[in-house]
Amino acid sequence: MKNGIESLMRLGDIQRGDLLKKVSIRRQPRFFLGTRQRWELFSLNMLKGSCRFVFMDVENYSRSDYKNLPKMSVVVADYTHIEDKEIISRLIELKYMNLKIISPIEYFERYQSIIPVDFLSDLNFLNLDNSAVVNSSFFKFLKRIFDLFFSMLLLALILPFFPLLILVWMETKASPIYIQKRLGLNKKEFDIYKLRTMKKDSESTGAQWAKKEDPRITKLGKWLRKWRVDELPQLANVIKGDMSLIGPRPERKVFVTLLEKEIPSFGLRNSVKPGISGWAQVMHSYSACVQTSKEKLSYDLFYIKNSSASLEFEIFIKTILTMLLGKGM
Repeated sequence: MKNGIESLMRLGDIQRGDLLKKVSIRRQPRFFLGTRQRWELFSLNMLKGSCRFVFMDVENYSRSDYKNLPKMSVVVADYTHIEDKEIISRLIELKYMNLKIISPIEYFERYQSIIPVDFLSDLNFLNLDNSAVVNSSFFKFLKRIFDLFFSMLLLALILPFFPLLILVWMETKASPIYIQKRLGLNKKEFDIYKLRTMKKDSESTGAQWAKKEDPRITKLGKWLRKWRVDELPQLANVIKGDMSLIGPRPERKVFVTLLEKEIPSFGLRNSVKPGISGWAQVMHSYSACVQTSKEKLSYDLFYIKNSSASLEFEIFIKTILTMLLGKGM
């Protein structure tokens, strides 16, 4: 993620005319009401290309500041961290003045389709996966039927490409199907299948994150990753029931242990079945460090909380487009 904030100012420092001139670029002017520390945290989690925001410092406010807010504005109020009762009562008044008052976590969910780890405390995150949809037996049944049908269909369609296995073997002089241990639902370990894209003994010195322009990746491997073909053997994992077509990508135990130390909420990903593709995969690049893993987790958390048939279908379509357009690593 990159800072999407275009301006940083205190509302009390500018007149109404200047304010309207500054924020009328958008149909819905947007403001953040909270402390400077929380504002900086909010801005750091904004996605690249986000709309303009005006910062309202809760520690330097005056009642007249609120009267200058344009109608139809969106006010992101960090009210879980605002203790001043007068400000809270004013927010309630603004709610009935054609102003949209939402919390930071609501903004991220509604407008950015993410749930940043830094704002998880604003949610009952321990019950993140307890939505009616996620726990619906009917939804699970439909998802399983969808997984089996499309997995077998795709396996049938890729049969003509099996000679690729010979090419992989010729280049790497190793088994073309690479088997690796990953953690699935409830951290149950299973064997995941992939087409080999790296040189033999590429991790002789220990587990490493794959990165852009990774020297361990073979020439054919670059092509396989670009078109996401290396993930196709995982259709067998889906049929076995270890994985789903859609879900958070399964990680290796060594990385999960490391990331849980740095990001305590990382284990929430294992509350649902992992997938070949997911919201994080179609919206973000590969994870190569703790920071990018944290960013991708915000997409996974959004998927877990907002799981639905429409979101599954959207991810499925985006995955197909990613493969057809060669937008993989």
